[in-house]
Amino acid sequence: MFDKELILEKMESLKQQSGAFIASSTTDYQAMWIRDHLYMAFSYYYLGMYDKLIEGVQVIFDVFHKHRYKLEKIIQPRNHCGQLTIKDLIHAKYCAHNLEEMNTEWGHHQLDEIGLFLHIVADLDFKNIKVVRNKNDEEIIHLLVFYLLNVRYWEEPDFGMWEECYIRHSSSIGAVVGGLSYIKRRGLATMPDELIALGKNALYKILPCESRDICAKSHHSHDCDAAQLFLIWPFNIVDNQTADLILHRIIEGHLTEQNGFHRLVQPFGINRYWGDDYYRDKSGVSAQWQWEFLISIIYSNKKQYELAVKWFKTGANRITAAGCITEAFIDGKPNNHTPLGWMHALALIAFSKLPNDLRKNI
Repeated sequence: MFDKELILEKMESLKQQSGAFIASSTTDYQAMWIRDHLYMAFSYYYLGMYDKLIEGVQVIFDVFHKHRYKLEKIIQPRNHCGQLTIKDLIHAKYCAHNLEEMNTEWGHHQLDEIGLFLHIVADLDFKNIKVVRNKNDEEIIHLLVFYLLNVRYWEEPDFGMWEECYIRHSSSIGAVVGGLSYIKRRGLATMPDELIALGKNALYKILPCESRDICAKSHHSHDCDAAQLFLIWPFNIVDNQTADLILHRIIEGHLTEQNGFHRLVQPFGINRYWGDDYYRDKSGVSAQWQWEFLISIIYSNKKQYELAVKWFKTGANRITAAGCITEAFIDGKPNNHTPLGWMHALALIAFSKLPNDLRKNI
């Protein structure tokens, strides 16, 4: 049986005194990634734990306040701030104790994390949960909007959700479009319609692919990517036909001109993309991540509960006896990033979205 309280307990074991979640307890993951933290904080909404939810989102406001100088530098005219580098941009990874940047070499420029933050702030505002504390927080939202304008999110590359390949990603552009659209709809910032329209136009030129750019690593294939699942949830930024196509390409597979047939669903999880080098197993298969919970969320939103339960059970069957959900499986075994916090968050959200009568049999 799925033990919601145990899954929550393991997730909360990663929470630090600052309120920030580290990604995992392993040495190299004892840092706060904005994306990971936000999904863990967002899971509190589905548990009805609103004080913890608000606290978690406000941690990211505090990150942006601490590094506000970066936002202000980016929105200056180029002749005032000189030539910008990746290091000048907003980082993805922070010390969970003092919210300082982790300045190791990393693919820090990740646009989806900003889109996710804006989306959650606006979504909670719609639900009458106020996370914006004061005018300083309001200014951060406006600065982020201008930041996205000045980095030209719709046409310039970023490192994407997997912080690896410096190309244009539909998952990044779509996340920003989703976040900006919701912020505008809630009236939380003023922005030109063109800022959203440029992103939508770019997004639909790339879809159904994750990217149409050529990656520096020729064995990588970014025509299909598990990151695209987030375009369906939480961003709800693609139409039903495109959402079904994304699901089909990931679950059932598809033919590509250069690399033949690809299917990301594997026996122990789901590849991030074809050719992924991260934690390859001995037979050459890329790491198999636990995205089944995310797919369950998507099917619950579509009210296709039979499929939602099927995918949830598939993921839940790999939870350890101690109640831990791993990052990925390699050679049929969980890797060392166990528990991985945001996988726990996705599991908790997926469980909450299932009807009460169906939860009893899981």
